[in-house]
Amino acid sequence: MNEQRQEAYLNLIQSLLSFRHNKKKIQEILAANQDLLDADFLRVLEVVAEVKLESGQENIANWLRNLAMNEYRHRAYFNLIQSLLNCDNNDEILETLTANQELIDAGFLRTVEASAQMFSQQGDEDKASWLQNLAAIHYRQQAYSRLIQSLLNCGNDDEVSETLLENEELIDAGFLQAVEMVAQKIFSEWGREHSKLAAKFGNAPEEGTNILTISD
Repeated sequence: MNEQRQEAYLNLIQSLLSFRHNKKKIQEILAANQDLLDADFLRVLEVVAEVKLESGQENIANWLRNLAMNEYRHRAYFNLIQSLLNCDNNDEILETLTANQELIDAGFLRTVEASAQMFSQQGDEDKASWLQNLAAIHYRQQAYSRLIQSLLNCGNDDEVSETLLENEELIDAGFLQAVEMVAQKIFSEWGREHSKLAAKFGNAPEEGTNILTISD
């Protein structure tokens, strides 16, 4: 690690500390300095945290150490974003997202938005627009999930109709696909429970048989 790069690490850490209460700004700073996010940066981060701790600034030291731990996840976010940008078609995108479900969270979406802003500032509007659309799609899917949960919690048909009317802007083909996926999941879970119950009694009951009447 040369002196110039070490100074760049320290300047980056100072910038991060200046905005440590602003998660969105932190994401933007990290996105704009991906070339500095390496193992040496994490080591410098730990050294600075130790210095802060020794000087009695425990809160800042803990924040820096949490950042070091979170940075591994941030790097995973950036790697996933790069993989998505390298996909050739929608099927590859879906496969990539499905294989990385554990990374699809609020932090990932913030990183997507920060990366979109970075590409826009660099003049790469195609990547910026694509990432903005990706974030928008995920936010809409979250809205679908909340609406479906609200519908499942309705006590009667009137409540269902009222809920649908209040969320009319969400009723589209994407919402119907989300409903179908939830229904498939529910039936799949029901099928597994039914199989377990059938196995418990030795074999599946014949169609129309009330399982409560089965005796040993």
